[in-house]
Amino acid sequence: MIRSSIEPTGEARREAYLHSILLLADASRAAVTTVMKIMLDANAPAGARLNAAEIVLEGGAAAIAIEEISARVAELERALSVKGSSGTPTVVLPKAKALQIPEGDKSRHG
Repeated sequence: MIRSSIEPTGEARREAYLHSILLLADASRAAVTTVMKIMLDANAPAGARLNAAEIVLEGGAAAIAIEEISARVAELERALSVKGSSGTPTVVLPKAKALQIPEGDKSRHG
């Protein structure tokens, strides 16, 4: 294999990376569709349906966690943009909600 001595520019690397991200987003849509079809297919083996349901639940929990983190970051940014009378930012953080793992699932999650 012959390698070119010309290295891609930062912009070319960035474009290639963004293209890869778009490909992953398309593949993610297909993956979700596949998982949902398996989960809802009454003729699929019970183990496959259960595994698909678990994937959906874990993905949903991750999405909720990301949404909560995004809201907390937005609140921090808002708080930091408004300075208190002392000239220092006043930040009040909401309490985080911990996700509880059912007793039977603890061995699988660490």
